[in-house]
Amino acid sequence: MDFLGIWLSLTLITTGLPLGILAQECHTNTTDLSLSPEQTLLTVASQNDLDPLLNGCTTVVGNIRISQDYSGPFALNGITDFPGKIYTSPRHSLNELTSFEMLDVVNLGGLWLDNVADAFLPNVEEVESVSLKSSPGGEVDLGRLMNAGAVTLQGAWSRVNLKSLRNVTKGGLHVSSKRDSDTRLVGDSIAIDLPALESASYINAIGNISRLSMPHLETIGVAELQGDYGSGLNMDITGSSLEVELPAVRTIYNSFCAKGDVSRLNLNSLEKTNAEVRVETNIPVDIYSAVKSVSSVDLRGKIKTIDFPNLTEASQFNIISDLAVPCTNSLNKLYEAKYGSDSKPTWCTSQPNLPRTDSVYLSRRSTVPGGTSTEPVLSTGSLIGIIIGCILAGILAIASIYTSCHRRAEERKKSRQATELTNTSRQGQLSRQLNSGSREAPPAPYRQREPLSSPAPPYIRGV
Repeated sequence: MDFLGIWLSLTLITTGLPLGILAQECHTNTTDLSLSPEQTLLTVASQNDLDPLLNGCTTVVGNIRISQDYSGPFALNGITDFPGKIYTSPRHSLNELTSFEMLDVVNLGGLWLDNVADAFLPNVEEVESVSLKSSPGGEVDLGRLMNAGAVTLQGAWSRVNLKSLRNVTKGGLHVSSKRDSDTRLVGDSIAIDLPALESASYINAIGNISRLSMPHLETIGVAELQGDYGSGLNMDITGSSLEVELPAVRTIYNSFCAKGDVSRLNLNSLEKTNAEVRVETNIPVDIYSAVKSVSSVDLRGKIKTIDFPNLTEASQFNIISDLAVPCTNSLNKLYEAKYGSDSKPTWCTSQPNLPRTDSVYLSRRSTVPGGTSTEPVLSTGSLIGIIIGCILAGILAIASIYTSCHRRAEERKKSRQATELTNTSRQGQLSRQLNSGSREAPPAPYRQREPLSSPAPPYIRGV
C-alpha cells in the first residue's frame, strides 16, 4: 500500500468514518455557490430529488423545501449535520408524505412538517426548532434529542419518544391533540412522557392530553422575556382527566394557567414564584403546593381541595368555587397578615366550637383579599339540612301548642264537673232538711245576722 493509501485509511479510522466514506460537505444549490446558506434552497417532489445529497455527503449546507406534490417516503440518511431548514410548502398543505427519516443526523437547524404519518430522527441531539403535525396513529422518534429551541407536536400521535429532552429554550414546548387550531373538538388523545426534562421556557398543552409526565422539571419560564416568545405554563385540557404531577418544580416565571379537565395539581417543591397562578377547572380538582410567596392566585370552578401549608405572602388570592372546599388554617393566617388580626376572611365560615387548626368551609361563591366580595351561598347539603330542621321545628311547635291547649281544656272540664258536683250536694242536703219537718228556721241572710259580740275598743284621748 502506498503512502497516500495508508494516510487515507488512518484518517478514516481516526475520524470514525467507515472505510470508503469520506466526510463531505454538500450544498442544496450547486448552481450558485455565491449564495449564503440561508438563501440556498432545494425543492424536492420525490425521493429521486434527494439522490444528489446521498453520494457521500455528511454535512449539507442550505435548505430543503418539500413541495405539495411530494408523495412517498422522505429518507435522507448518512448525513450527520444539517444546519439548515427542512419544511413543507405551502404551509398547512395536505401532501402525501408517508414518512420522514434522517437516521444519522445529530445537529439539525429546523424541521417543519405539516402532514406526516411518521417521523424518525433517533440520533438528533440539537435542534433549533422542530414542528410536526400528524394524523392519528403516527409515531415520532426523537429519542436522543437533548436541547431544543422549540418543540411542537400536533395531532394524536400514538407514540412519542422524547426520553432524553432536557432543555427547551425560546419557543418552548407545544403539545396539542388536534392538528388544527380548533380545540372544541375532543378527538383522540396523546400521551407525553418527558422523564429527563429539566427546564422549559414555555409549556403549552392543549386538547385531549391523557398523560403529561415531567418528574424532573425544575424551571418553567424565563426571568426576562425574549421577543414574542411566551414564558410560563398554559394548559387547556379537554376529554381526559389529567393529573399534573410536577414534584421537582422550584421556579415558575410569569404565568401558570391550568384550565379544563384537570383533576390534580401537585407543586410540592415550589417555594417562590412571581407568576400569576390561575386555575379554572371543569371537574373537581385537588391543588397542592409548598409555595411560600406568590404574585397572585385565582382559583375558579370545581375546587375540591386547596392545600398551601407554607403560603405567607400573596398580593391577591381569589377563590370562586362551585364546591364546598376545606379551607386550611394557612389561608386564614394569610388573610390576617394582610388585613389585621381582627379581620376574618369572608370566603370561609367556620363551624362553631372548632379549634383554628381544623378546617373551615369555603362558601360556594366568595372572594379572598383583593377581589370583589359576593354574598356567601350555602352548599346544597346545608340548604337541605336547614329546610328539614325548619320543618321539624314547626312540627314540634304545633305539637306542643296542641298538647298545651288539650291539657288546659281537660283541666277546665274537670273544674266544672267538680263545681257542679258540689252544688248538687248542697241542694240535696237542703231538700232533706225541708222534707224532714225541722222547726229550726233557716239561717238569716248575711245582712240580717247579729254582729258577733266583742269588747268595745278602748277610748283613746286626743293628745
